[in-house]
Amino acid sequence: MRSASGSPTPVVSARIYVSSSREPWRPATRSRSSIQPDHGVTMLMRADAYHRDNSLARRLLDAPQLHGGWREWAIETAAKLDA
Repeated sequence: MRSASGSPTPVVSARIYVSSSREPWRPATRSRSSIQPDHGVTMLMRADAYHRDNSLARRLLDAPQLHGGWREWAIETAAKLDA
């Protein structure tokens, strides 16, 4: 895309990222309570459990909506950690 002057127009992302020394990859949120379900399991927690901290697998099982493949992974991972 080009502007009226012919120079490239920068593309602006709709996501806003916060910079912190511990977790710079996490997107900023407007209100934690507006997006977090009652059981406390979020998509971000699922990603963290899989990629960063497998001990979170037990917490994933608190979500009744967790899909079959993810539920199986969480059960297997939690069992490995308990062994």
